[in-house]
Amino acid sequence: MSNDIPESLFKRLVLLNQYRMLALLDADEEGYWSSAADKVLQGWPVDDLPDVGIIRSYLQDALTKDDQRFVLDALNVFELLQDGERKGYKPKSEHAVTVFPGFDGNHEIKLMSYARHAVLTEHRFESIARTDDSFNSHWPTVEMYQRMISAWERLGRPLFIDENLFDALIEAQDLAPSDVGINEQTNLSPTNERHDRARRAPSADH
Repeated sequence: MSNDIPESLFKRLVLLNQYRMLALLDADEEGYWSSAADKVLQGWPVDDLPDVGIIRSYLQDALTKDDQRFVLDALNVFELLQDGERKGYKPKSEHAVTVFPGFDGNHEIKLMSYARHAVLTEHRFESIARTDDSFNSHWPTVEMYQRMISAWERLGRPLFIDENLFDALIEAQDLAPSDVGINEQTNLSPTNERHDRARRAPSADH
């Protein structure tokens, strides 16, 4: 008779120990992790364990390299706009958006999460003015960003802003006030922190 531990049992034992360690390490959430450990011990369905539902939802619509590149490009065009404002360029539309709004927390979640990660964890575009650190715009922004990025690409993806590019990016937004959902924009102040756009603008793979 073999004494080998079946794989499914082994996985439960490992997870049980992980939850028990978290219960010891995380005093504020001790009850939560102890309850999770009990569920593993008692053989509860995997969907009842912490964060499984969230993981499943992300796996169904996983972040891709193209998604990452799109988010970085969106951040890039807004950084260019903000550089333009520092140079004295003025939007010709009263509804123009130059502060980075983020992505819709209801329908653009993976993009919102990656934007937050790129700025706050990877420290890219740290100096960009944004509505807040949640990166939740509370309104759909993808189509607007696509138009802005297309305008930038038609002009050759320049690394620095001039008035022609500034006007093209503002015109590409083409939004009505009810679509924007932002009444005031944060005032931009000069910064000495600059990105090496030549290094990181063309691709997410940097």
